[in-house]
Amino acid sequence: MAERQPSFNERRAQRENVEAIFNDGPEYHEFFTKEWKRDEQAQRFAERMTRHLSPIRPGGEATKILDIAAGTGFFSSALADRGYVVTATDLSEEHLKYLRQRDERVSCVLADMNESFPFRDNSFGGIITVWGNRFLDEDKKPFLREVYRMLEPGGVLMWPYFPIEKP
Repeated sequence: MAERQPSFNERRAQRENVEAIFNDGPEYHEFFTKEWKRDEQAQRFAERMTRHLSPIRPGGEATKILDIAAGTGFFSSALADRGYVVTATDLSEEHLKYLRQRDERVSCVLADMNESFPFRDNSFGGIITVWGNRFLDEDKKPFLREVYRMLEPGGVLMWPYFPIEKP
């Protein structure tokens, strides 16, 4: 039997409450991540990433991934589970602290996705941003220029869009 889809009013209420959820601290964020089954989504997403970008390079070195607007790091952890070397960025020090305690494999860096990132050019084989659209400025070109700058030639950007987010 198919899973029940939320009604229009339920989706609208979720949209209106999304920012409040992320502002209420990492424990609240974790609760809704599990409630909305984003941990399962993270595993499926990480599996898709492996189809486009191998966790291990031809020389045996692990592929580096940057997770922008990582929150408490469900997607970062799912990628680390598959052998990627993951760096998570977020604007919330509180969320990054929570992530550091939950998964020591993920490096955490405080960063605003609307400003320059503190990484060298061509630093990452892959970059993801999941659920970060709501935090982007209206003009997304500076963000995209930064992503392009940080990606290695031939690198992969995965930027899914979810209807609950503000475009």
